[in-house]
Amino acid sequence: MSQGEEKSHLEDLQAFLRRAERLPGRVGLKDALKRLIDSAHSPYTSVKLLVAKQLPGYIKDAGELEDDALNAVYDLCEDSEPNVRIQGYLAISGVSRAERKWIKRNADVLVQLLQSDDQEEVGVVKKSLTEHLDLDPAITLGVLCDQIIPLEDPMDDEEQAIRDRLRSLVLKYLSDDAKRRVQEHAKPGSSADEVLVTGLLKAMPQLNLQENTIITKDILLQLPSFGRLSLRGRQLVEELLSLTKILLNEDLPSGVTRSSLEKSKPYLELVSYVTIEKRAAHPRHLLGFIYSHLLPKLPGNRLSEDAKLLVFSSVGSSLAASENPVTSGEDSPNGEDFITLRRQLVNAAPALFSAFLEAKQTDAKTWSACKSLLKACNWRKTDFKWSVPSNLITSLLEVRKQAENEHKRGKLDKASYEEIQNLIRPFIPDASQKHEQPIASTSSTASSATNVTKGMSSSSNRPGPGKTNGNPPVIIKRNREERPIPLPPKPPASILDSNTNSLTDRRPERDRHAPRGWNSIPPLSSTGSSSGSPRKGGKQNGENGHGDTPSLLSRLGSNSESAVPAKRRAEETKRPNVIPDTGGKVEFSIKGAASRAATADRDGHASSRQSSLLDRMKQEGDNTDGGERRGRKRTKHHT
Repeated sequence: MSQGEEKSHLEDLQAFLRRAERLPGRVGLKDALKRLIDSAHSPYTSVKLLVAKQLPGYIKDAGELEDDALNAVYDLCEDSEPNVRIQGYLAISGVSRAERKWIKRNADVLVQLLQSDDQEEVGVVKKSLTEHLDLDPAITLGVLCDQIIPLEDPMDDEEQAIRDRLRSLVLKYLSDDAKRRVQEHAKPGSSADEVLVTGLLKAMPQLNLQENTIITKDILLQLPSFGRLSLRGRQLVEELLSLTKILLNEDLPSGVTRSSLEKSKPYLELVSYVTIEKRAAHPRHLLGFIYSHLLPKLPGNRLSEDAKLLVFSSVGSSLAASENPVTSGEDSPNGEDFITLRRQLVNAAPALFSAFLEAKQTDAKTWSACKSLLKACNWRKTDFKWSVPSNLITSLLEVRKQAENEHKRGKLDKASYEEIQNLIRPFIPDASQKHEQPIASTSSTASSATNVTKGMSSSSNRPGPGKTNGNPPVIIKRNREERPIPLPPKPPASILDSNTNSLTDRRPERDRHAPRGWNSIPPLSSTGSSSGSPRKGGKQNGENGHGDTPSLLSRLGSNSESAVPAKRRAEETKRPNVIPDTGGKVEFSIKGAASRAATADRDGHASSRQSSLLDRMKQEGDNTDGGERRGRKRTKHHT
């Protein structure tokens, strides 16, 4: 075929088209259209290029020749010559502009043509496709979504490969080449937005992670309808969480331990991106999913350390994002549903902190999550008067210790370290509280009463005056806040009366007849116990008329008059003991003790007492006349 022949065919076609235009009515148009359709298969490139340029002008009045005309255009797009193909791509746009009813069909053809290997041709196809997007956004976006959604009909491997490649090309076109045009047309509430969002969400359950990531980050979240805490954002999160639940069941079949959540972890991170970074939906949706599906698996060894740390970080980051104020609605931080969920997460704080402590490596993100969880615990403690469980306090002590170690190694900055310490401090008792707490907690139980031999170890193992090691010690129950008071020391010789060998009472006259008890010791009951429980270590006095007698300390610590016989009290009023002033310390006199002590000094050894002081008091009480005579004798002796 010579160039002359090609030129001759081209000139002949041009002349025919001019004559057809001059014919009246539709006769000339119909004849011209038939000639163009036949020339689309011409062996001459110049002729086919002319057909590609002229066909769109005749398509509107093609009538029954419409299908033939469209197929002729499509044949040009599949021509062996690149120039012809490119002109055919442009002809498709011309046909759609001329007759809008062919937009959907032509858009589908252009989508198929994205598979071209020639980059120049692909550029023209994308340009034509964008023109269709401008002509009718909803229809064109619907065609694109149809190519993304996998077909339900079975396909062979070759067909499946073609379909998968075409899907990736469409996603690239929407997320890159036509990104700005899509944003312009898919306005909130528009039909284009409805078609695109619905189509992509429908496709996601059947797509892989890479494809769903592109749809989420590069297409949907770029749309105006996916604004802050939007309904569209919530729909996206719900779809992603549905996929996550399916994959989580695959990650954690029965019997599997130390799962790394290989399949579900990327989707958890994708939900975090939507809710935390882009704020397209409230983080409570992610928190609710974690609370229901992951927190129950946190204890034990169902999850690996990295998976546990992922759960911890997701909870902390979501709690931090939830603090941002929302004007109203169910997503408000003060909403009842969110408050309930937040309290439930705080209940699980011990398990979450344990997951954090098990992690081999921590970074700024995990420490930030730690601070958020600590703030949530403080919120509940402050606003709801929460009784902090002991296992949480134990975990917080470990967190504080780890923060100190990380700060010393330079892995935790000073500001974060101090903030963590301040957040933990309200849960940890200070030093004084830690010392007082065990005392206060045990003072009310009878079983924790203090034994004198334990409370005064320095003196209880030594027999007192007139006592032997064979006598059992007297157990005194007292308030823990009061210090055990030792027995009164032996009065110095300087305060003894040289004539009477007795102690002189230097108290004011109005106090000399007061009971000789210590105000710092609480009153004892008749059993010798302030708590009302029986005294340990022996029988009570008065059982069968004899038994172990109360010690001097128990009588001195009693303000009850029942501890001293009535006759003895009458005698005390007649002859009060004189106690010298010893600089604020109240000394007690024991009649005859000084003289016996002097006798013991002269003999060179201490005499053992054959009877206790209470026995002598009893004897004096039983023999009133003898007691009075002895009292008169002593009075005369002192005189």
